[in-house]
Amino acid sequence: MTKVTIVEDHPGQSLVFKMAMEQLKMDVKLIQNGAVARDRLQEDIPDILLLDLHLPGMDGEQILRELRADTRYDNTHIVLTTADAVLAE
Repeated sequence: MTKVTIVEDHPGQSLVFKMAMEQLKMDVKLIQNGAVARDRLQEDIPDILLLDLHLPGMDGEQILRELRADTRYDNTHIVLTTADAVLAE
C-alpha cells in the first residue's frame, strides 16, 4: 500500500487531501506542525509527501531542503502546496 504523509496546518485543506488519498486506497498520515513533521519524517519515510510551505513550528521550505539533502528520500514524491499565490508561482 502506498504511504502518504500530508503536512498541512489548515484543517479543511488537510481533510480534502486526506479524503482524496484514501479514495485511492492509500495509507494516509496527517501532520499539522512543521517541527513535528521533521521529527516524524525521520522515522517514517513516505512514498508521497504533500508539504505545505507555510507551517507553524518550521516552514515547509526548510523541511524540503533537509529532505532533498538526504538520500533516503530519493524515491519520495514531494508535492508542494501553498495558498500563497506569489510563492506558488
